[in-house]
Amino acid sequence: MANPTNTYNSNTNLALGAVPNVKDPELYVALLDIHNALEILLTASDADYAEFLAFLTKYRQNTPVAADYSILPTDGTIEVDASAGDITITLHPVASGIGFRYQVKRIDTVTANTVTLLGDGTEYIDGHTAGIKVSTLSSYTVKANYDEDGWNII
Repeated sequence: MANPTNTYNSNTNLALGAVPNVKDPELYVALLDIHNALEILLTASDADYAEFLAFLTKYRQNTPVAADYSILPTDGTIEVDASAGDITITLHPVASGIGFRYQVKRIDTVTANTVTLLGDGTEYIDGHTAGIKVSTLSSYTVKANYDEDGWNII
């Protein structure tokens, strides 16, 4: 698989140097993210900086869920309470978030209700096309595959 495209497109020279073209795509994306974050932080206006911090704060917050929910790219941890009934949590398409990670944590103890974590459309989760069940008081962390056909449980 080819390395991710370098999207660094700065109008300023921050002397950060080029992002190295490493063979591990996860490491490459991480280096690219750090590189781009540094540019944002060093060149942003006060309003842009505030917006960037608001995004980071939202990303780190837990998202409480008590009904069917479609995970957003800005989510981090999804806390699911299935006390009132069955819930389906659907991941967004892998292609819109290569390398993204989400934790789905079930916080209730009602064993009669189910929580199902599904991929988008035909995308799988560790080979499961019908989704995976999340037991009471347990969690799964999933990460979008680089081959763009599903999610890995990590």
